Amino acid sequence: MRSADMGPPSPAPPIAGKSHDEMVEVMIKWFFQNFEDPAEMTPFESAEGGYQYIWGGPYDANEEIQAAFCPKSEDPTFEVIEKAAIAAAEKIEEDGWEWAPSPSRFVEEDDEPDDSDEPHEDDFEEDDFEEDDHL
Repeated sequence: MRSADMGPPSPAPPIAGKSHDEMVEVMIKWFFQNFEDPAEMTPFESAEGGYQYIWGGPYDANEEIQAAFCPKSEDPTFEVIEKAAIAAAEKIEEDGWEWAPSPSRFVEEDDEPDDSDEPHEDDFEEDDFEEDDHL
């Protein structure tokens, strides 16, 4: 039996050589590929205090963008990228402050991992089962 789990955000696309506005645009696009408004799919229980972030969250746009795009502070491009990340987060936060993972990050996992070394039927090609002339 299979179940769904939430995978990590996708890798950040390259932004080297892009202008400030282009970097902001790429960061916003990446963010919305990986996160969404919790109103979309996150269960809401008023008796429990609101959204139930069962797949992780709430996430902060600035933290997620900086984690994905910003190099270490000693990198010469840090300040330029950090400014773009802050600008991207400010635009995103016009729509909300808390974010949930996007369903695009769902990954199917087996409930029971198969650790056996036994060969599986899918490991063989049809030619492997043809009659052997040597028998």
